Amino acid sequence: MPEIRSHVCFAGLVLLGAAVYFFPIGALAKLVFENETYSHITLIPLVSLFLLVIQRKSIFAGAGRKPAAGFAVCAGGLVLYGLATVLREHLGRTAFRNQDVPNDYLTLCMAGAVAWVIGSFIAVYGMHAFKKARFALLFLVFTIPIPMFLLEGIVTALQLASAEASDIVFRLTGAPYHRSGLVFEFPNVAVLVAEQCSGIRSSLSLFILSIITGYLFLRTFSRRVILALAIFPNDPRVTRVGRFLRKTSLDELPQLINVLKGDMSLVGPRPCLPYEWEIYKDWHKKRTAVRPGITGLWQVVGRSEVSFEDMILLDLYYIYNYRLELDFSILFETIFVVLKKKGAH
Repeated sequence: MPEIRSHVCFAGLVLLGAAVYFFPIGALAKLVFENETYSHITLIPLVSLFLLVIQRKSIFAGAGRKPAAGFAVCAGGLVLYGLATVLREHLGRTAFRNQDVPNDYLTLCMAGAVAWVIGSFIAVYGMHAFKKARFALLFLVFTIPIPMFLLEGIVTALQLASAEASDIVFRLTGAPYHRSGLVFEFPNVAVLVAEQCSGIRSSLSLFILSIITGYLFLRTFSRRVILALAIFPNDPRVTRVGRFLRKTSLDELPQLINVLKGDMSLVGPRPCLPYEWEIYKDWHKKRTAVRPGITGLWQVVGRSEVSFEDMILLDLYYIYNYRLELDFSILFETIFVVLKKKGAH
């Protein structure tokens, strides 16, 4: 076990680093309290310290100083900090959710700060101790804000996943709408799945929690990876089963109960909700002249690829040109549409 002075030396180096990186750490602290996306950062150092304490006997057994290796890592951190300062005007100036400091600048600065802490640990306790404590120390990486190019990609992916979740709900309710990417068009209103709907904060928190849980309770690396990937399959609100049901249109099967009850038919316009009826134009309401159905011309033509107005026109065409042969033709075409997953967003 290292002497008390070794701990004091390490604490002194960490405090020196806090002074060197005072501005980015201050900016990060302000970001944490003003931007909920990074609210988890305050817990990361505490978790790292907790892991070091509970594993201290194993970590510090046979600890020995490696100042050359440690200070080399610290120097690397200072290089990152210097590059961030020199290239600040040339880095991306985008600030996530209107924060004061550009995201990419803060990313480089905090990467340097984390390198300083790890280098100080190696300098005081040596490589053997670092190998035992590498998870706790590398866990500090989660204090580094995600660079914008990566963050934008994650947020966009989560927005699409949120749109998929909304799409499932709207289809289960039978709401008439047209989807164009992240925009849902209803009668007289359009809804955008905004960046705030991405669930980035909850996804990050779940991912970090899965990393800690896997480390503490799972023995093999492969199982830890599986747990981390399974925690958020694009979005916590959309499961793999849900996406499979939507893609294969199996989420429509419960509508057969309504057919048996006589409330719906196999073929006909999609049913509308009461609030939708209230905002329908007069000519829109003509589509409700017949019993609603599970499938129809709208589904076989393109489903989500068809605009709302075109959907109304297709329903009216079906009503004004109804014949039994048309129903059989639509049912037959529906089979191929489902197999091809056409328009099943």
